[in-house]
Amino acid sequence: LWFTFKTKVPLGTFGYTFDFVFCSGEWPTYVDTQFNDLLVAWQVDPTPADPNADPPIMPYTGNVAFIPDPNDPDAALPLTITALDPYYDNPGYTYDEPQLAGTGFEQHACSGWFTAKGGVQPGADLTIGFFITDMGDPYFTTTAILDNFRWDCKGCVPSEVDDCGVMQPQ
Repeated sequence: LWFTFKTKVPLGTFGYTFDFVFCSGEWPTYVDTQFNDLLVAWQVDPTPADPNADPPIMPYTGNVAFIPDPNDPDAALPLTITALDPYYDNPGYTYDEPQLAGTGFEQHACSGWFTAKGGVQPGADLTIGFFITDMGDPYFTTTAILDNFRWDCKGCVPSEVDDCGVMQPQ
């Protein structure tokens, strides 16, 4: 399942953020297996690079939905049930917790809210796409809830895991 939207980045704006929840019917049985559903948030910023500009213009095209690896703070992982496994128990919701009642994810898991952050160039004709896929089987569902897209004047540097990607709200 996927969708895209196109937008013009407002002048003076160097980033955006959005919030999401990731729910999995494959958790916990299929953690660390080939059945590892995936969420991707892909941006395309066609602005030409200019490393000599002040500040340098380094547009980013790629996935902004990655999460810091809890075993290696300098690495990042894609958003899968395996990568999110340590985040489901706390601050997420698992098994019979009342927050899962009536969702279809009872006995499974939903993460708490996360915030994803991407870097952009002011004035760019930006395309952002979201893709969620059922990896390896068509039987157990994964659902992502997306909310609260907003522009961020400060932005981030997409090559630095701590500055872009996915963050847990404090």
